[in-house]
Amino acid sequence: MADSGDVRIGKRLEKARESLGLTLVKVVGQAGFNSYQTLASIEKGSRPVKVSELARLSKIYSRDPMYFIQEKEPIEGTPVFAWRNKSAVADTKKMEARIHYLLTNYHLLEEITGETQPQELDPWDKPERQLTFGAVAERAQNLVAELNMSYRPGVNLTKALEEKLNLKILHLEMGGIGSALCSRGDYGFAITVNASDPPWRRNFDLAHDLFHLYAINIYPVDKLHQPEENGKDQVERLADSFAAALLMPEEPLLDELDKRVVNRRIAWVDLIRIAMEFEVSTQALLWRLVNLSKLKADMVTQVINSPEFESMNRQLRSEKNRPAQEYSARFVWLGLKALSESKISKSKFCQIFNIRKTEFPTFIAGWGYTEDLVNEPEVELNYT
Repeated sequence: MADSGDVRIGKRLEKARESLGLTLVKVVGQAGFNSYQTLASIEKGSRPVKVSELARLSKIYSRDPMYFIQEKEPIEGTPVFAWRNKSAVADTKKMEARIHYLLTNYHLLEEITGETQPQELDPWDKPERQLTFGAVAERAQNLVAELNMSYRPGVNLTKALEEKLNLKILHLEMGGIGSALCSRGDYGFAITVNASDPPWRRNFDLAHDLFHLYAINIYPVDKLHQPEENGKDQVERLADSFAAALLMPEEPLLDELDKRVVNRRIAWVDLIRIAMEFEVSTQALLWRLVNLSKLKADMVTQVINSPEFESMNRQLRSEKNRPAQEYSARFVWLGLKALSESKISKSKFCQIFNIRKTEFPTFIAGWGYTEDLVNEPEVELNYT
């Protein structure tokens, strides 16, 4: 007769696998089983799962091993995701499961370290009239002032959103699935962007999806990103307008432009330099200037389609085209704080950040930390 504990674990393993749309055959190869019948027996509860096997399956399913082991039935929230530039053929279930796992642990680390902060992002009320491009641009510029993001918001955008709005920001390698997604769950609001994208694209995706979170009461995120036949729908265009105004506030942008305009003309190289200073794409800058009535749309289209301009832009920006470190500085810092306070083990830290124990020193060194942080006792100072 099968053990009740094995049956419980088996049912949860089967549920986790099926929620990701994975077949037994698909999982067997990743988990290192000799045949799918072994995994089938585990799911039926007729064969107990080994600790090493459970660890591998937990990683594949983006679940904590305790989810399968605990006697009490786990309470699962239902997060809502909205993708940006999602591939039409991509299966997002596994990536969403991983993101949900990371954000749940992010929130857990906040709680156990006493670093939980109230959500400062206050979604907009539904207006009596439909939002206009001018209205969302104005809201974006007001937000720049409210968050004191200075005249170059893109330079420290991730930090501002994490520290001042208490958003959870993740940078993850997404392959060809999409460029970003925003979500809402038990952990609050979050935005995940593709770590492989250049910094100016990550900035725009962050600002774009920030609009969707602010407008969640007006345009629910589970109904987003459904393009019209002629391209982007109205909501996506509004989000683009918000992002452009947030990253390129009108006054500092035009001040910078005035410094470089000679006889009402500006060189291509100067436009590219301005885009680099604001950490936005050159294309986004050009269309922002069209919307501010500083450039003509047909002229901008001609420039963007110019091979010479594309070559110059690529060469000047090549050194800045760097991927982001995965996760975020605050997420990693919370993990190290929890580890230094013995709230979690090193194994749990490595499990959350998907690294081996041997990779721990290199991983934290990449964020500017050493093992002394978790090996030495904490020293407190008297503050008066």
